[in-house]
Amino acid sequence: MAGKTLLKSKDYANALIKFRGAYEQSKDPEVLWFMARCEQLLGHYTRVADLATQIEKHPSPLVTAADRQDARELAQAVASYISLMTIAVNEAGAQVFIDGEPRGSTPLKAPLRVDVGKRRVRIVKPGFRRYERVVEISGEKPLDLHVRLVRKVQSARLLVTAGPDELIALDGKVVGRERWEGTVPVGGHTLLVTAPGMLPKEREISLLDGEARRVGMALDTARPPRGGPVWVWTAAAAVLTAVAVGGIASIVHSELEPSRSSPDVNVIYPLR
Repeated sequence: MAGKTLLKSKDYANALIKFRGAYEQSKDPEVLWFMARCEQLLGHYTRVADLATQIEKHPSPLVTAADRQDARELAQAVASYISLMTIAVNEAGAQVFIDGEPRGSTPLKAPLRVDVGKRRVRIVKPGFRRYERVVEISGEKPLDLHVRLVRKVQSARLLVTAGPDELIALDGKVVGRERWEGTVPVGGHTLLVTAPGMLPKEREISLLDGEARRVGMALDTARPPRGGPVWVWTAAAAVLTAVAVGGIASIVHSELEPSRSSPDVNVIYPLR
């Protein structure tokens, strides 16, 4: 049997795959013992206990009373390497994974049996940020894990560049001078760049969720012509300049402050 050869060569994972296939075809209870041995060597004690129970209750006449007693003793031997974990999540319908394997959806009906040691817990639900954490299972007492999933805020990444000493306004609010980079909500936005004595430049943009956009907004070097509606632009520039002088130092504390790390935004161009 290929599984036995792999087991002897200490390739336990692939040996287990071979033994599983063999059992599916033959339903031979002896194969379950080899599967249990592989799981034990891989440190999967909950699976060892499950296989031992399966052997003990196997309907085949090939399973003797001694075999069933050995199976019970095996389950008892690995019991100290198994613990319980209770996972409570604030959202129903979230998928729970332990070490990459699905363990059910919330709310879970009962505590989960897990192997002692470090276990990776991952909980996912569409529209919410993924929860992932490595927990230490000591086996001394059950572990209670309370998880609060946070709803995703659809956002995009925006980088705006302007000329020297030119003010950048986003949706009517000054956010920076010469260069501004940050995370903004999806949808439409208005950019305005101004400088004293220069013609302002305005641009409407629309951003999609996860998009990264770079926008150049440097003003033309030519000064505005005399007459006409220049006073309107000059007044707008003066207002923005006054706002910038009084508040640009606090820009980094506004709600439009750039986020340097966002797991839900894929930046698709070099920003620097």
